[in-house]
Amino acid sequence: MRSKMKSVKAPILSCLMIAAFGVAAYSDITIMNLRDGEILRYPVALIKGNGAGGSIRVADLDNNHPDGTNSVTCVNGVFKILVELVPGKNHLALTSGMQTKDIVLQYKPMTTVRRIVVIYLTAADGKTEYRSQKKNDPQNYKQKLDTAAKLLQTFTAERLDDLGMGRTTFNLEFDGNGRVVVHTLTYPEKLSDLVKMRPDALFAALYKWIRPQFPMECNKCLVVMAFSYYDPRTGRSFADSGLGGGGLALAGSGGMCAWPDNMRDVDRAFADCTPIDTNAVRNDSGSRGVLWAMASTTIGAALHELGHTFDLRHAEDPLSIMSRGFDLFSREFTLTDAPWKDHPTPTAFADEAIACWDVGSAARLAAHPSAHSAAGGESRLGRS
Repeated sequence: MRSKMKSVKAPILSCLMIAAFGVAAYSDITIMNLRDGEILRYPVALIKGNGAGGSIRVADLDNNHPDGTNSVTCVNGVFKILVELVPGKNHLALTSGMQTKDIVLQYKPMTTVRRIVVIYLTAADGKTEYRSQKKNDPQNYKQKLDTAAKLLQTFTAERLDDLGMGRTTFNLEFDGNGRVVVHTLTYPEKLSDLVKMRPDALFAALYKWIRPQFPMECNKCLVVMAFSYYDPRTGRSFADSGLGGGGLALAGSGGMCAWPDNMRDVDRAFADCTPIDTNAVRNDSGSRGVLWAMASTTIGAALHELGHTFDLRHAEDPLSIMSRGFDLFSREFTLTDAPWKDHPTPTAFADEAIACWDVGSAARLAAHPSAHSAAGGESRLGRS
């Protein structure tokens, strides 16, 4: 009887030892960029850390909306994961295999009247459809704009904090459910007339028309043109150029089909290696030719144009958002570049190779009347 017990105990002991070594490999989940109890003035937290296994899940126990939970794949135990917060205290639970980590973050919404207003602008026919190469595209532009605007806000907070300026960022306009308000407006000109206009003339006309509706003393308007037009026969695009200045940042909708639909979709969208179909959409991907790169470039370009509304000039630093660093916008939220044209395997990058605000732009942005940080508070900046 005793010999039988030995034969049973041995494999059990081996399994326990294997499990123990598995746990030891990732003994503790460590959060690298956020402190327990930290106050954020924006709703989407980017959590960076290590010590996880193959994947990690986060759940906001105080937020029952879909983006209150998320799960992503880890790379060598390192992770970046997005989760949406609700006003007040948010108790977050991270799990990876048998490992757990709890952290409390406080979301204190900004109270300033200064904000970024998101506008989706149609031509006189009122059509809201953006160009897409995807079959049965749901054309959910409001969800895509909500997600992109929040990513711009979180990106700015994280990258300025990396420069020692605190999690300083801009305010957005939210509805009662925490969604970014998307103003769908119709410009009183036909598509056929709009696509004939030079970019500078179109910018001037839209600026004049929008300013009375959204006074630019307190509003910065991010306007995405639903009527962006692409001619696959010639490869030319119209009303798809980005321009920014004063209170207006103008962006095309040509890359929106590649944008994530929500925070849970960001990891997938920035890893989508589907080739761009130039019979349907313009290859606006920094010459990389795949959908994830088009999402990165076009969302990053919108931030570039917003930068101009904050009086930022073009920068020499190639990684700066105010240079061509906007092509690499996705790197703040990923651990590798997904495969792309001429690069068939995922490519790791150093922290120093992530898109950023160059020091000069960051300093001007942090000092701008429309910028806010939890550390200094709105009263310090004179903007309560």
